[in-house]
Amino acid sequence: MVFNKSKPDSLKNKVFIVNADKDYAEGKKQNTLRPEDVEKIDFVFTNKIEEANYSKLVDLATIEQNDFTLNIRRYVDNTPLPEPEDVKAHLIGGVPLAEIEQVQNTLAPKFDFDGYQLFKDKNEHYKDFAIAEKASIKQTVEDDQNVIDTLTELGIHLADWWQLAKEDFSTLAPNVNTPEPARDDIASDSIATYVRLTGDKFPRVRKELLDSIKEKFVPVGVLDKFQVAGVFVNWWDNIKYDLKTIMQNGWDAGLIPDEYRLKNFSKPRRPKLSR
Repeated sequence: MVFNKSKPDSLKNKVFIVNADKDYAEGKKQNTLRPEDVEKIDFVFTNKIEEANYSKLVDLATIEQNDFTLNIRRYVDNTPLPEPEDVKAHLIGGVPLAEIEQVQNTLAPKFDFDGYQLFKDKNEHYKDFAIAEKASIKQTVEDDQNVIDTLTELGIHLADWWQLAKEDFSTLAPNVNTPEPARDDIASDSIATYVRLTGDKFPRVRKELLDSIKEKFVPVGVLDKFQVAGVFVNWWDNIKYDLKTIMQNGWDAGLIPDEYRLKNFSKPRRPKLSR
């Protein structure tokens, strides 16, 4: 719960509620928030974005009507819809046309994929699979030209984004000509130097990269802004300590794993010729 006595007028007498209890990684002993979960919560809360089944801005009058109950599900219900069960399909076989259309209208358009090609007519309300082997379904989807074109477009966008990202990454390198002034509030031991951020440079670069990658990928329509952010923050979380090392000490070839260097840059030995 976050209490703010300095709310802007547009938020006064209102409570912003986030229901994120579906977004986590399951663990053996306890569940944990993933980097993408934290990013989504922070972004939605900071910008007060009302997202269906996730967040809502509720005024005090509505809360009063509910006897001042602050049960989160009362205002933001994220209970999934029940799975459609077609008893007739279970008994005599066939795929209900309604289920095919649901996928065709939600997932298939992301890749401009015609899902109907996987089925053949059975009757007015049901279809049968046109593909005998289950493994062939995956191959049919991957070989579809529209799917290939969409993936190619994503690859081009990634290459374009990386050209922009390299400029942002280059700003993290230490400037040897203007060393950072000493600060009394930072411990002198190496681990503190390694972990700390240099001013606002690190979070600023992160924000610029995150904003730019969303600008590149969200318009394609395959991933929404939260999914794109999830991919980015997972990647960033894996490299952030390497980046902080570069910020402090500069670039060093030792940061590249030996396996990568051997695989990509070592030359195969010529076989010895016996006389």
